[in-house]
Amino acid sequence: MTDDPTRVKAPDGPAASPGEPSESTGRPSWLLVAMVGAGGFLAGVLLVIALGGPKPPPARTITKISAAITTGGNVIVKVRVPELVGLPLPDARDRLRAAGFNADVQGLGLFGGLFESDYQVTGQLPAAGTFLERGGTVRLLVSGG
Repeated sequence: MTDDPTRVKAPDGPAASPGEPSESTGRPSWLLVAMVGAGGFLAGVLLVIALGGPKPPPARTITKISAAITTGGNVIVKVRVPELVGLPLPDARDRLRAAGFNADVQGLGLFGGLFESDYQVTGQLPAAGTFLERGGTVRLLVSGG
């Protein structure tokens, strides 16, 4: 053979196996690069699986507090009974009415209802300061007349 500069001479010696660096360039072959890339991809997939995969964003809880919460039953309002002992009977009745109570007057006598302004409250049941359902009855004990 002649020394033709346009022809490339094949290297002497055994051929390089796929994946090994070629002796002429010192760089890894394409097969080695593909295998390393596939191994890295597989390692990433296994890591994601081991860590539980992607997590959904945390759920937000919104709590709305309404102005009035009822169970669908009756709402019972309890009010403090006012102090009535020592008041004239008409004033005691007015205070009870304003607080939302009814009056049960005891001790008026036979014609006592005609001159209520002459009677004064001497006792009450329940006692002043006790909580009673609105619309309840307070017993007034009166004397005078």
